[in-house]
Amino acid sequence: MKLLVIGSGGREHAICWQFAKSSKVKIIYCAPGNFGISQVAENIDIAVNDFAKLADFIKTKQIDFTFMGPEVPLSLEIVDYFRSQGLKIVGPSKNAAGLESSKIYSKEFILKYNIPTASCNTFSG
Repeated sequence: MKLLVIGSGGREHAICWQFAKSSKVKIIYCAPGNFGISQVAENIDIAVNDFAKLADFIKTKQIDFTFMGPEVPLSLEIVDYFRSQGLKIVGPSKNAAGLESSKIYSKEFILKYNIPTASCNTFSG
């Protein structure tokens, strides 16, 4: 199995490290990766927000699955974009990612579904 992990932090390093333990995994790529990740995966110099370039890389290398790490590409709809391209990716859609990336979105969701929470107000200025 060929895998791509997107990100360059400790979370992505831990994901790559765990995948590297599997005999089912043939190769792990990480975009952009870091020095520590390079010990268990091949770093690829593609920015996490360059969706088209990442998608082209996945298609060219025939990656089986992609795993997302960082929040920003999630909030920018990378999962939705990849799925629209027919690519397999593990990660939340933009709406689901909004629960983590937007506190206002989270509170509105919580209030809409009557989930117990502290009271709140929003302000703009």
